Amino acid sequence: MAKEKMLVAEAIVRFLEKKGVTQVYGIPGAAILPFFDAVREISDIKSYVVRHEQTAAFMADGYSRATGEVGVCAVTSGPAATNLLTGLYGAYMDSVPMIAISGQVNVQLIGTMAFQEAPVTAMGKPVCKGIYLWDDASRTAEWLVDMWNTATKGRKGPVLLDLPLNVQKQVIEIDIEELAREEAEVLPRPSEAQIQTAIDLLQQAKKPAMVVGGGIILGNATAELEEFVSRYQIPVVTALMGIDAFPNDHPLFAGRMGTMCNTPLGNQTLLEADLILNVGGRFGDRSVGNFDVFKANRTIIHVNLDAAELGKYFTVELGIAADVKAFLQLMNSAHQAEGNQVPTWDELQVQPAIAELMEKRKQLARKQDFEEIPVKPQRALLELREFLDRDAFVSHDCGISQIWSTQMFETYVPRSFLITGGAGTMGWGLGAAMAAKLAFPERQSVNVVG
Repeated sequence: MAKEKMLVAEAIVRFLEKKGVTQVYGIPGAAILPFFDAVREISDIKSYVVRHEQTAAFMADGYSRATGEVGVCAVTSGPAATNLLTGLYGAYMDSVPMIAISGQVNVQLIGTMAFQEAPVTAMGKPVCKGIYLWDDASRTAEWLVDMWNTATKGRKGPVLLDLPLNVQKQVIEIDIEELAREEAEVLPRPSEAQIQTAIDLLQQAKKPAMVVGGGIILGNATAELEEFVSRYQIPVVTALMGIDAFPNDHPLFAGRMGTMCNTPLGNQTLLEADLILNVGGRFGDRSVGNFDVFKANRTIIHVNLDAAELGKYFTVELGIAADVKAFLQLMNSAHQAEGNQVPTWDELQVQPAIAELMEKRKQLARKQDFEEIPVKPQRALLELREFLDRDAFVSHDCGISQIWSTQMFETYVPRSFLITGGAGTMGWGLGAAMAAKLAFPERQSVNVVG
């Protein structure tokens, strides 16, 4: 299509809609009114008004985690913009693709301490993957593409668009159809040598175990993961951000790891392993605890999209900076090429080692069926799990309620266990639960706090 004339605010809204954005959370105010006017007048995007800007960020974050799509929030300038920062920090720590939009004073007033002017781009830079002070209308086309790619490509993360009021109202000529065309992302893939080395190390190991992190969710690789585990028959332990990456009733589920958010079987499985394959996880401090004890003499294979995570905490025998989905696909293909089939759950359960693992899972499970009154949290979580549907959303704040839930609440469906990981933000869970329900009205959504 040819270029069309429109306001900068309209261009941003039309671009977001073309990219599939259907909801925006926020609070309108003077410095962001052109954007909200465009949302209302020229788009089918639904606008949800919250009571605090921080909740708008939490909802955009939760929406992204629940759907795998980009969450969007928008607020006015000054204190409204600074109220977004905690939400941006949480999304940044957990690599969540999110777009936050703040109003700003007119360009000529920036830096003059004008009414409700805040240096939000400088304040947000440490907690955002990308920052855009939209002070030049002529760069709108360039910045639209760049900000979207920054949020959604590679290791994902939040971006902040700071929109001066007078720029939002400037008229530009732009081709939104052309700009919004999706280009296939080319992610790094493991080499044949790396795949063969991984296979050799797994075959040499006497007691391998697998760690699954949030990268499996972010990489949309849960189906490939389940096939891989069934093919290679390796016990799976989930890290905090990978709790819902693998069904907890799978025969090879071996619990959760961590200093607090763990199960006894999860930590025991890893401490008894002679090889640990970590796919999509980080080996973070809350997962590992004592790095020397965890590493010891174990062989470590670490697969992560971000090369900076490899060898960050200790030396790994094989580090693969690549797309986790591609890694699992190639490993599955190599196994299939040998004439192997994918065993069913029933076929897995009758194998002695796996049957022993399943029995150990029952024996080491924390007690939940307490009869005391008042009701103990353990019993409440047991009753909640039995009441909810298999695909229900359960969101969490930080604190002891998060620890209880991560220790005892079983999950079965990807993107259903919504949790703030690296930031550990209090108050996050309610916004996430509301956004999940708005995205999937037919599914149950519960926020666990305490």
